[in-house]
Formats: sequence, C-alpha cells, structure tokens
Amino acid sequence: MVIYMNVSDHVQMLKSKETPYESLFEKRDWLYVNDTNQSYESATSIIETASLANSSKYCDYNKSYLSIPFVATFTQKNNSGVLENVPANAKILGVKQSFLSLVNSITVDLNGTNVVQQSNLIDLVNNFQLLTQESETTKPRWATIGFSNKKENDSGATGREDLEIAEQNMIYQTGDVINESVSSMHKSNIVEPGTGKVLYNCLANIYLKDLHPLFKSIPISKALNFKIQIFWNHASSTTINGASTNVRQYNGTNPLRFSQLTSDPGTQVASINIGNKVLGPNSSNAMGTGNVGEQVIMHVPAVQMKPSIESDYISSVSTKEIKYIDYYQYRIENVSSGSTFNKLVSNGVSKLKGVLIFPQAVLDAHNNNINYFGSGLPLKNGIINNLQILVGGSNVLNNDLRYNYQTFNNEILNSFGINGNESQGLGAGLIDFNEWYNNPYYFIDCSRTPDELSNAYRSLQITGRNVSTRDVNYIVFAFYERGFKLNTLSGEIEPII
Repeated sequence: MVIYMNVSDHVQMLKSKETPYESLFEKRDWLYVNDTNQSYESATSIIETASLANSSKYCDYNKSYLSIPFVATFTQKNNSGVLENVPANAKILGVKQSFLSLVNSITVDLNGTNVVQQSNLIDLVNNFQLLTQESETTKPRWATIGFSNKKENDSGATGREDLEIAEQNMIYQTGDVINESVSSMHKSNIVEPGTGKVLYNCLANIYLKDLHPLFKSIPISKALNFKIQIFWNHASSTTINGASTNVRQYNGTNPLRFSQLTSDPGTQVASINIGNKVLGPNSSNAMGTGNVGEQVIMHVPAVQMKPSIESDYISSVSTKEIKYIDYYQYRIENVSSGSTFNKLVSNGVSKLKGVLIFPQAVLDAHNNNINYFGSGLPLKNGIINNLQILVGGSNVLNNDLRYNYQTFNNEILNSFGINGNESQGLGAGLIDFNEWYNNPYYFIDCSRTPDELSNAYRSLQITGRNVSTRDVNYIVFAFYERGFKLNTLSGEIEPII
C-alpha cells in the first residue's frame, strides 16, 4: 500500500529551501541567416551558418527555428462551371498535422561532415513524434508550429466541421484582419476573398529540434558551420466531383487538406508553394503580395555568458559526446487485404534502436498523406496481426503481436513521454488506445541488445498479416543511433571510437 498523505509536506519543505535562479548570461541576441536560395521553383532551401560560426558567439541551435513564407490558393466551381465565392472567414484550407508536413526531407553537414542523411517522408516521423511527446501542457506552442491533433471522422474524410475545430493549422484569417495593415504586421492574410479565386499569404514556423533529433543534442557552442538542405513538399490538387489528381514535389506528402464549401463540390483546385510565387500547373507564376516575406530565414539565439559561468562551462563541456537518432526509410508495397508478408527490408543496419511502421492505402483516394481530405495519419483501421521484427535473423519480440491491445500496451504506451508515462500524474502523448486503433502506428523498440550485437551490421526483416479491408503499402522507418565528439569552442568534430 502506498501512502501519499505526506507528499505535500515534503514538497512544501523543498520549496521553502529553494533559492531563486540567477541569470547565467549577460546578453542574449537573436541572429538570423537567410536562405541561400532566393526562389523556390526547385522546392529546396539551403541554410548555411558560416557567418554565425565566424561571429565568436555562443549559439543555441536547440532553440533555433525557421520562418517559412508560403502561398496557398483555393478555387471552387460548381458543376455548372460557375465560381463559388469563398467567404473571408471560411475555414477551408489547412495543412496536415503541423507545419512539419511542409518538409519532405533534409540533409545536414556540420563543419564539412555529413551528420544527417537524406530520408524521404520525414514529416510522417516528425508528426508521429509530436503526437507521442506533446501534451495539453504544451498547447501554448501548438498555434506557433501549426499543430493540431484533430483526427479523421468515421467516413475517412475530413469534413468541414473538423477544419473549423482544428484552427491551429488552418490557413485563414477573419474579415476583420483583412482591413488591418497586414503589410506591416507580417501576418498571414487573404488576398481578394469572395471572388472565387483566393490566395493566402502565410507564415509558418518550424523549430529545428522538431525537424530532426540532432538539434536536440547540440549544446550551446561556438564556430558551428551548418549546411542544412531542405526539400519542400510543394503540391497542387484538383478534384472533380470527388475524383482527385495530385502533383507533388519529390512524390512526398501533399501537405494540403481542405473541405467542401457546398454539397455540390464541382471542381476544386488548391496549391501550396514555399516563397511568394504559386508554381502549380493551374495557377502558374501567380504572385503573392509578400506581406509575410519572400525568403526562408533561420533564427538563432546567441548568448554571452558571465565570465565565471563561461569558465565553468569550458572546463566541463569543452568536448562533448553527441548521440542522436537518424532514420533509414524502406517500403513494403502492395500487400493485399488478408495476406501475410515476410520482407527483408535491409541487409545491414548498425545500432538499430527502433522500427516505426506507417500503414498507408495503396489507392490515393484513401491515402491520408496524399488525399487532400486526409489528416496525414496512418490508414484508418490499417491493422497488422502476427507482427514480428527480426534483426540478424533473431526475433525482437518473444511472441508475435497478435492483438491490438498487446501492441498498444506493450510497445506504444510506455515508449514515449515523461518517464515513459510510468509516473502517475505525469506523462505526455495525445494518442490513446481508441485513437491508436483508428489510425494505428506500429513502433517496436529494438534497443535492448548487447553492445557487441548492436554495433554489428545486421539484417532487418518484418513479418505480419494485413487484416485491413484494403491493400496496403507499409512505410518503414528504422531508427538508428549516430554520434560524434564536438568541441564546443572550435566546432571541430571527430568520430566516436
């Protein structure tokens, strides 16, 4: 029996003994670097921090973020070919899950050494991590990052009522905002609403620590010369009476989601592009007003430490061992409904830490990360039975995962969040069992391995049975550990032996 009655006494006593925090820094400045690219026809950005590396300032890339201007368009005609007016306050157009859906992949070099390799569809991983690590206590930042945990309705399509609730990641402003001086506010706005052809000027924010786990591990340092290349998910969507066609850069996610204005949808056309120019085939070279800027910018805080603090910092972390997670991406394609699969997805993976499986319908009409009505979540009811992961020919799980409650309780519930969600009253995550059952992710922890085996290159094999009513593609992400030693003063890096 656990007695909690006197816990408050201990907390009260500890609070009485606390001393106020004193400032460690004499100054904090926000520095910025512009995207090397000034146009986005190729849907790429290159951010280089050479100017910051040469500034002799301590920079904190854990708190850094990207500000990303983009334009989106929406047009709707009824079946008679007449343009439908779009009300100024209509919550019509949004992005899937969060602004992270704008990014298909990245590569990162640090002082000339590659530290993040390119892997497509990282938005699926990043949005999964938001769903498993955010909580209601972090809600104040959701609107900043365009995050919404609103799920699909039972029909498998996102209805207008969903978009009205999920205001955080909606691309809209009310009529009152249109009359404000938005050009001086750098605020998202609508151009000529009510005309039937609507252009939205928008500004997104993405934190580097949400973009890739590397940036969570980088300490406050000098002389870090990053080269970050970002590949954007430009997209254009056309639907005629519910039948759709999509044009997507790099065959990545279509980050758009939108709803119907009327029960007679007719033809709907929407597009989304980074920068201030619409590049889609239906609105070629249309220009935004530039009210929210025209170029991607990275904002980086730089600090000046108090002399005594700096001396202590140098002596304790002048060289730090950095460890972080990177990904490989694989696909298991065209697994028919009711059939089993046994797939060798890799001949050799070293330091494997986990496997994430994202069920996705083969047909675009039910493919949540392509369908413009889709939420970006895994396939609805995309259940796998008898799931097993084999590494180096050996089973990771003692028994195949046969039942849904096993998968959620054993592998999902306690793998993420504060204290692995093991402490009552503390935790994180926005996926409960019912939500997981409707849109199931499969994550298997592969980190519990002797070092001599973990460091070896071993094969990765996945077996299971598709019990969904649809044919399925499985997008597989293998999480593996990378690392290096970083000199926080010179920026020099060297491998961990």
